[in-house]
Amino acid sequence: MSHLWLFGKFYLPFTFKKTGETTIDQTVPVALTATSDTTVKESYPLRVGLGCAYRPDEKNLVALGITWLNWSAYNQEIDYATEIAGVLEDWSGNPNDWHDTFVVSLGYERSINSRWTFRCGICYDETPDPESSRTLV
Repeated sequence: MSHLWLFGKFYLPFTFKKTGETTIDQTVPVALTATSDTTVKESYPLRVGLGCAYRPDEKNLVALGITWLNWSAYNQEIDYATEIAGVLEDWSGNPNDWHDTFVVSLGYERSINSRWTFRCGICYDETPDPESSRTLV
């Protein structure tokens, strides 16, 4: 007996706040050492995912997932407790002018017996965020 499932995921935008100290030590064009308490806020975008899975029989499953990421809304704010013109200046914006992206994944699963299952898949991901913080459908 075959089955078809549809599923979706919705991730609200979120913000990371990091604090620490920034030290600049340069010799060119003039000798300069500067230290300032620093706060960095990164606003990550909305993510919306949609997927479907089809089980043609008891042993096989095929799944497809698509996630849209609103990277054009990414924002990074850097605030220095002590600003130094041209060296440590407050800043805000989308540093790499990131555009919205999609993640597309396709997977297959085959049940070999009650203890063993074979799984494989492929994913196309143009997401610019670090792999450690990625969430895929």
